[in-house]
Amino acid sequence: MAVGWIDPLFVVSETHLPLSLVVMTNQVLSQPNIVFSFTVPLSDTRFISTKASSQFIYALSDTPPTTPEDPASSFSKHSLMIRVDLVFLHGILMFFAWGVIPPGAIFMARYLKESMNYWYHWHKYLFLFGSEGASRFFTSNHGIIGTVVVFIGYPLQMLLGFISNALYDEKRKSVPWYDQLHHWTGRIIMVLVLVQMQLGLDLYGASTGVIAAFWCWVVLILCCVFGFIGEYWLRVRLFSQNQAIELEER
Repeated sequence: MAVGWIDPLFVVSETHLPLSLVVMTNQVLSQPNIVFSFTVPLSDTRFISTKASSQFIYALSDTPPTTPEDPASSFSKHSLMIRVDLVFLHGILMFFAWGVIPPGAIFMARYLKESMNYWYHWHKYLFLFGSEGASRFFTSNHGIIGTVVVFIGYPLQMLLGFISNALYDEKRKSVPWYDQLHHWTGRIIMVLVLVQMQLGLDLYGASTGVIAAFWCWVVLILCCVFGFIGEYWLRVRLFSQNQAIELEER
């Protein structure tokens, strides 16, 4: 069941309606609009068949209005998953894939090398678990950055990680170039990810509260997790304690 009205100031693209419509009920005059119901053909993939543009706005429902002849009759929303739901689900999954798992993997590689024997395997598997498919569209900066990160930056970073681990030498006196490239590639990717998430929130039309909550999360990760726990607690304080123990043993 579909109900629509003509709006001469708004043109719907061909991805919405075909030219031919089969009117199901009598047209009802509602103020300046003509309200009516109609059928729309489906394609083989069970989506609305599209052929041309038209000046229609329409809504879909699994059931007809309670009183079709009354323009003010209630009209329930259809139960199928729509693009808004998919975009919301995409945002939630990508938040965990890039906003939760990678910081944990980076924290493990940066601060837990000495105290965690299997840190490399956890670091590697977390990033593999957090990997995901990229958008197929290049019509926005969000799509472009996402594609670059997933298809270029992410594979390069994984390759550099495997190389750095395979060529690791405990006796080395300096950090080799491939290790430095791995470190800086990771930093650049994480900056792009933050930009990507903000662009995604803008495209979705997220509220100011949601955007503020996201950046509060970023500040929490940087300041509390990496700044206090990582740099102060695990590096400075534990390093000082280890030095004190070594001096006592001497």
